[in-house]
Amino acid sequence: MPGFKYQFAFGPTINTFSPNINFVDQVMPAKLEEYVESNLQVLQRMAASEDRSLNILTQGEFTTDLKRSGMRVVTETTYDKNPVRQIFYFFEGKDDIKFVITCTAPADQSQAYEKICDSSIRTFKPAD
Repeated sequence: MPGFKYQFAFGPTINTFSPNINFVDQVMPAKLEEYVESNLQVLQRMAASEDRSLNILTQGEFTTDLKRSGMRVVTETTYDKNPVRQIFYFFEGKDDIKFVITCTAPADQSQAYEKICDSSIRTFKPAD
């Protein structure tokens, strides 16, 4: 995708929407919990400005296979009139770098994709 540092991974299109995973990193001198809260506030403002809802379904700790602790947030919203579920995984790196990995899938297909995303992200290891 143009404008992104990392490439997106796309699945097969389902009803005009392609499930995807994307990675973003950002330098932010804040605690991970503060960074997560700030991101959720931005997502809420974006949804409101686009006249759509954003429902936060769950929010909690997530641990990788290598015991790296992060945060996992599950939301539901719509994009181009398609109901989607997004899973955000937040991790801290060195030098105040924060990583956000987002898995997005059609809401009615989300259970199958949620298992794939969780197992994939459990292998995440940022370069130290």
